[in-house]
Amino acid sequence: MAVDTEARRETVAAPSPPRVRIRLHEEILPPVLDGSSPRALRNAKRALAILAVGVVVLQLISAPIGHRLNSVARSGTDAYSEWQQYVSRPVPHVLVIGASPARTDVDEEGLGAQLSSAIGRQVMVEKLGFAGQTPLFLDALIYRIMKRQPHPQLIVLAVGGPELNDGCRACLASTSGGLWDISDLSDPNFIQIALRLDPNPARLVAGWMLPSLAYYPSLLALQCIASDAGRSAARAVLRGVPRQLQNPTVCESTAAYKWARQDSMTRSDYDGSLANFREFTRDYRVSPAMQSSLRDIIARSRAAGTNVVLLETPLHPGLRSSFPEVVDISHRQLHSLASNLNTEVVDLSDSVPDDPTLWVDGLHLDRSGATFIQARLAGELMPYLQP
Repeated sequence: MAVDTEARRETVAAPSPPRVRIRLHEEILPPVLDGSSPRALRNAKRALAILAVGVVVLQLISAPIGHRLNSVARSGTDAYSEWQQYVSRPVPHVLVIGASPARTDVDEEGLGAQLSSAIGRQVMVEKLGFAGQTPLFLDALIYRIMKRQPHPQLIVLAVGGPELNDGCRACLASTSGGLWDISDLSDPNFIQIALRLDPNPARLVAGWMLPSLAYYPSLLALQCIASDAGRSAARAVLRGVPRQLQNPTVCESTAAYKWARQDSMTRSDYDGSLANFREFTRDYRVSPAMQSSLRDIIARSRAAGTNVVLLETPLHPGLRSSFPEVVDISHRQLHSLASNLNTEVVDLSDSVPDDPTLWVDGLHLDRSGATFIQARLAGELMPYLQP
């Protein structure tokens, strides 16, 4: 018997071709790398270790280099230099502290000699004036001053309109820089005070942890160093200084540099101070934080047996006439605040005439100006130093 047969059909899976991954823009992409070899991994770890060591070394050298460059930029009147100079000397009988006018408006040696002659005993006077600083910074400074024994007999706290203005953003922004320069990180109380006072505590902590972030602006002083070197080389080779190097550097434009070097205030100096005063007193209102710090400064000083008097520093007549409303408001509020704090104000705000030889600019006296008000200032301070 015949049987019809049909070939059995079975589905057999054929091997699929390898899947090719297509990379878009292959022509501009880097080639695909093979897996890392042990040698490559060792080199990568070694490179990361070197980088980590470099970062640590950078932080260790940033602070001393930054201090040195800041000293160059501010002619030795940066906060670190001033503080280190203060702690290296005997504690004075009279200490003048404040923003930059506390430094430019006082000739400490002349004032000390005049007080000594009038009182009949030696009176040592020191000054600590910090550019752009407010009572927030001075509050922390007083803590450090009073930690040192003995204490000054009298603190003269130089304050003015800009330093008390809640709208002076540039003043508030300078707080961290000052606190970095006087920091004592071994003192938990100082750390707590600094964090409470700084308007930007996160920035303050970042500068403590990474000094390179805190002090990188000091690199600006390299321009001054390079310019000085170029001038010296030009004098040696060319017997003169090229026009390109004759303009003042940023370091030579500061009130600290001009204080004992400049014979007379220039028009550009005055115009610059006019613009600064306008900016510093914009939307003028006394900051509650500044009032609180003034209260703390006076209370901490008195608790240590030190008397405190407020000093309203001279303001150029041109600025007084240009901003009469702001000047009047800040004057009245300062005296009202002093009355509430049971302290006195030595008011020298209108004591210096419009004589360019007495001013660095509209906000700062020069050495001649400091000598001009010396007798009056000594007379005002003398009662606080009597037995």
